[in-house]
Amino acid sequence: MHKDRKEEDSFHERKFAWIDKWVKMTGERAKIDAKANETYIIYETENGSVKEISRWTNN
Repeated sequence: MHKDRKEEDSFHERKFAWIDKWVKMTGERAKIDAKANETYIIYETENGSVKEISRWTNN
């Protein structure tokens, strides 16, 4: 039995759909950790490196 392209694409979308959610949650967790530890996050984009600083308060 041969799957057509649409069925195959649909299968891969379902199979790997959790990755988008996991990546988003990992990024959010990194921001929380950076704020708690008074550090920052550096990541790469098409235009180069970005340094994201979470504003922390001195309590």
